[in-house]
Amino acid sequence: MAVRDPQFQTYVRRCHLVAGLFTFAALTAFYTVADGHLDRTARNLDADLHRNQTLVLQQPVVDARIAELQSAMETIDKQLVARRLRIPEYPAEHEFSEQLNDLATRAELAVEELRPDQYFHTANIDRMTFRVRVAGEWRGLCGFLNQVTTLERLCHVDQCRVSSDPESPSRLRCDIEVSIFSRSPIPTAALERRSQ
Repeated sequence: MAVRDPQFQTYVRRCHLVAGLFTFAALTAFYTVADGHLDRTARNLDADLHRNQTLVLQQPVVDARIAELQSAMETIDKQLVARRLRIPEYPAEHEFSEQLNDLATRAELAVEELRPDQYFHTANIDRMTFRVRVAGEWRGLCGFLNQVTTLERLCHVDQCRVSSDPESPSRLRCDIEVSIFSRSPIPTAALERRSQ
């Protein structure tokens, strides 16, 4: 049934026009929001792509650094194993005293004092210090110290004090504190005997 009333038809046309305008406004608003969202998404994707490209370009540098660090770790592990092999299971301080005495004799030094001094216990490694006093010429002192630091057993020169010998100005006196290490603690009875 068609209504031929001109006022009604004008009203219908106006309703269609208003509905069209609302639809156009809604679509424009949706497009603006969607376009802004798509623009932000595109910018985020561009930033992510740039970061990923940077990471890809840096990958050879990172791989080289990782290889360098792994090589350094292997070297440190080898050095650690070599050091552990230089630490005996027991202190063997008499053997060490004999070695020091032999080194001093070969360096033409007079041994004035050679004795164990202190003992330090830690969880894994024990340390014993020795007091050594030798006298002789400069060349002999240097050779002796060099030989002490290159012994097969791990030892460390903690202190070294060189002074002139009051009895002979051409001779030097050297007071040295040397540490040796062991993996097994010294029995308490032995420590008590040493302290007496």
